[in-house]
Amino acid sequence: MKDDVVKSELINAAKLLDNFSKNITIFGSARINQEHDLAKKAYQLGKLLSDSGLNILTGAGLGIMQAANQGAFDGKSSSIGLNIKLPKEQMEILTLLQTRKGKRIKIFLLCVSFWSPIIIWFETLAQQGYISQQDLNLFCIVDEIEQILASIKGA
Repeated sequence: MKDDVVKSELINAAKLLDNFSKNITIFGSARINQEHDLAKKAYQLGKLLSDSGLNILTGAGLGIMQAANQGAFDGKSSSIGLNIKLPKEQMEILTLLQTRKGKRIKIFLLCVSFWSPIIIWFETLAQQGYISQQDLNLFCIVDEIEQILASIKGA
């Protein structure tokens, strides 16, 4: 893709998104069906956040993204899908926060049992000095949607 096309698309996207405030981005796999427990939680989270006045942004894909967008659509606020291809967007966001290049945001990882293996690896990296112990504070791991809502409302 040519640089001028990418630049044009980014400018257009920025103009469009300027019309929205109070946005929450939800990342998740496109490879699970809507009957999966995590998809059901994503729907519930999208709906509750939407009913709280927050817009939901996703990558406009299937799976968790579809569930979160559907929850937002069924709620009171906007459901926004941006169909872009970023292979490791969660890690890219953590890197931006780690290097203080991005706006400070809260990152929640839902489902402790799912995220535990990578958290153990992160802890090992911190113990060995490859990352700072403080980097482990860039995100919060939760099992309950209510924990996310309470933290967002308390912000």
